[in-house]
Amino acid sequence: MKDRTHSAWQQPIDDWVETYTGKKFRFMNPSPEDIDIVDIAHALSMTCRFGGHCKKFYSVAEHSIHVSVLVAGSAKIALSGLLHDAAEAYLSDICAPVKGFLPRYKEIESSLLGAILAKFGLPRKVSAEIKLVDRRMCITEGLQLLNNANDWGWDIAPYNFDLKLWSNRAAEKMFLDRFETLQLLLGLTGAP
Repeated sequence: MKDRTHSAWQQPIDDWVETYTGKKFRFMNPSPEDIDIVDIAHALSMTCRFGGHCKKFYSVAEHSIHVSVLVAGSAKIALSGLLHDAAEAYLSDICAPVKGFLPRYKEIESSLLGAILAKFGLPRKVSAEIKLVDRRMCITEGLQLLNNANDWGWDIAPYNFDLKLWSNRAAEKMFLDRFETLQLLLGLTGAP
């Protein structure tokens, strides 16, 4: 049997993280019952985009709300847009350039996102449309919150609006409100 210890502490490693609501979330094999929209909203509202290197705090929750509102189509597509970064609630946000060097992380993130989307009755992968909106939001955010986004060399137009930079509490509430609204539009009652 493989030794599962962390060299710094010499303690056994388990494959779970404790969530905001106190669940033991096993990110390698998540149980649908342990996927909780409250945990997702809270963690994403506390997670700063761009690895925290923004001029001001800007949460992944606010980013996700913008993607959800900007994506065209049905409530189901909008919900998928809202949840497109939900795996980061359990794994943390890693800057895209770093992810390219972490293929196993990308596999874990993709698998976890698929489980989260399935939990809420959505296709296990986000659409190309959501990916495009996400990319346009990224350049929009970069131009407003970073110093060198013009150097990225992206041939994509930013959106023409100013980010609000909500507090984490406001972003969490708005994320949950958006989720509830979309659930109602889909004819689902109560948070799954």
